[in-house]
Amino acid sequence: MEGQDAEGLRQFSHRLDIPFYIADGSSGSDTLRKWLASLLSSTLDPLSLCQQCYKARASEQMRSIERRAKSSSIDENDTSSEARYARVRHYLGRVGSYIKAVRVLADVGRSSPQLFVDFKMQFATMHLNFLPPSYRDKSSINGIISRMVADPQICKRYQKEIHSQNEKFHLSLQKRIRDEYKNPKFKLRVHAEIILLDLFHRRQLQFQDGIRYIG
Repeated sequence: MEGQDAEGLRQFSHRLDIPFYIADGSSGSDTLRKWLASLLSSTLDPLSLCQQCYKARASEQMRSIERRAKSSSIDENDTSSEARYARVRHYLGRVGSYIKAVRVLADVGRSSPQLFVDFKMQFATMHLNFLPPSYRDKSSINGIISRMVADPQICKRYQKEIHSQNEKFHLSLQKRIRDEYKNPKFKLRVHAEIILLDLFHRRQLQFQDGIRYIG
């Protein structure tokens, strides 16, 4: 591979964090390491890599990674075993998602071919009007969970479990959340979908055929 393809593979190799599995020593980690290493084969072109990651979604290896990742975050500063597995799960999913994106584009091309005639592509960046949010009641543990889970019964179960774990292990989650809001080095990360929605709103752009969808 040359140029951008080679650089992309190098970045992907770094994200897979393979040296960690060599030192992990837990049951099955060596099998996972070999499987992940196979994705970095020098004979694997970018398309094949995306296809392999896409197929991996329902694989036993991915299920093993999900069990190890549990509900950990993908924060790069978190060096725990769970977070490392969570990051691998995340990046495998990101690379595999290109296959779905291409299929969506192909479907749109068949249904709305006019979109692909004399088109232009532009990068949308986060607007300066995005500022770190201030702490509010909805920033509580219960508030965060209620916004993420629609089913009331499941929501209550998650809230109860989080509070139980919080008290059992003295995690001080609510204090940590408040402290993060006050952190002067707080780094705002705005999802790409929100950036595009904001762009449409500020420029008063119209959705194709009135279908309000950003994917």
